[in-house]
Amino acid sequence: NGSHYNGNDASYYEWWYFHFVSENGFAANIVLHETDIFGLEKNPYISTSLRLPDGEIKYGRTSLDIDKREIEQFSDNLHVSGGVCLVSKIIEEEKSVKMSLNFFNSISFETQIRKLYPPMVMNDGVLYDNPKLSGTSYWTVNIPFGMCEVKLEIEGRKYKFNCFAYQDHQWGNLPIQNFA
Repeated sequence: NGSHYNGNDASYYEWWYFHFVSENGFAANIVLHETDIFGLEKNPYISTSLRLPDGEIKYGRTSLDIDKREIEQFSDNLHVSGGVCLVSKIIEEEKSVKMSLNFFNSISFETQIRKLYPPMVMNDGVLYDNPKLSGTSYWTVNIPFGMCEVKLEIEGRKYKFNCFAYQDHQWGNLPIQNFA
């Protein structure tokens, strides 16, 4: 459902959460943070936590350059109508999401998730609404089930994993600390 980025509202937050899991024990979480929800700072970043099949755990973080576009744009692999365009890092298309990420120059993560089912939106996306605080939190599941091949390089070691994928999206102006 696109992005709802709002750089001017200090109470606004947004994140996209991706989860990958493979039958061989590999798992990854990648989160795009428009706002650091726990520190409540406007400091966009992408974080990852990885579990390799041998049990080794790796973490990474890189800055997220948000490029807000208000007009429709077309290029070879990109159609953006408003919202956020993460050029060369994450590109959402109708039937897939492409990712090409580098963390600390020691972790490289590439994939293209095939969207196998339509998005899930319950209660018009409203997760929590509090008129007293003039705030609302929204949640949608953009990819309830997807498939992909992950290409991963960590400190010179290269891996390929066939993965199941999931992605949800949360945004609003009522921080989860107020109700969770």
